[in-house]
Amino acid sequence: MGSSGADIILTPAAKRVHPYSYEAKAHANGFAKAYAAIDQAERGDGLMPVAVVQHDRAKPLAILHLDDLRELQRLARKAREACPVSFLP
Repeated sequence: MGSSGADIILTPAAKRVHPYSYEAKAHANGFAKAYAAIDQAERGDGLMPVAVVQHDRAKPLAILHLDDLRELQRLARKAREACPVSFLP
């Protein structure tokens, strides 16, 4: 607590494999609208729910379940391994 920057500190080698920066927040009532938006996107049709929110003139944010983020990361890693072309992230 008290230090600035991401909550998870990665080594340079880990950053090359996992190029993400995480900040964790927990608040009893502060995210009710974000949860309502993701619940609205979750239709039970097999599609991955993503809510897009924006505050004033800030850049829009995409909100998704942590398990879905991990699945997207797994799929991206699988795509890079199958087709190691420079245009893949």
